Amino acid sequence: DVSTLSMVEALSTLAKLTIRSFEDVETSITSGDPTPLDQVLERDNLIDKLYLYILRQLNQALLGTVSYSSIGLGSVAEAMYWAMIIRFLERIADCIVSIAEESRRLGPGKLLPVAKYLRLLSEKYDGVSRYLLTEYGARELAELGKLIAELRNVEAEVRGQQQAIGTANENILRISAHLRDILELLIDIHKLKELITGTST
Repeated sequence: DVSTLSMVEALSTLAKLTIRSFEDVETSITSGDPTPLDQVLERDNLIDKLYLYILRQLNQALLGTVSYSSIGLGSVAEAMYWAMIIRFLERIADCIVSIAEESRRLGPGKLLPVAKYLRLLSEKYDGVSRYLLTEYGARELAELGKLIAELRNVEAEVRGQQQAIGTANENILRISAHLRDILELLIDIHKLKELITGTST
């Protein structure tokens, strides 16, 4: 039933679960305790369900079986952008799971250099998720651009690492790239609203 949770509530839950997964993988890597990794793998099933739930809401808005405003959209045209955003959110969670699985496979201490980037990207993810859940205007667009630049700097630093650690570095880069994609889509949504309302910044 797509009326059980609003899209904002489902997005908020998905974001909180993902941040907990970031934290659990980092904790496991730094402590050497594999126990938190079990929670990450179990939590991923719920994240996948939330992704499908939001996608179902967007599909029904496009089909006209629910009103777009009832799920929190400013127009039906936004549905396409939000479908892409939640897909990137789901992929980020998958990347975290991949790092968790690799940490378990390699054993304690092997991914210690990755913990720093997990913490950093968790903070960036938290910042990005706030824009998913609140209204933002022209003033905040500069902050979105700043976040994109910061993520590019993270990626440059990761690429500059002399030693690649399995596929963990690749997943860190993917998480950062997906966050940038989400920010670009948020900017596009803002521009779309301007087109619809006839305003400009």
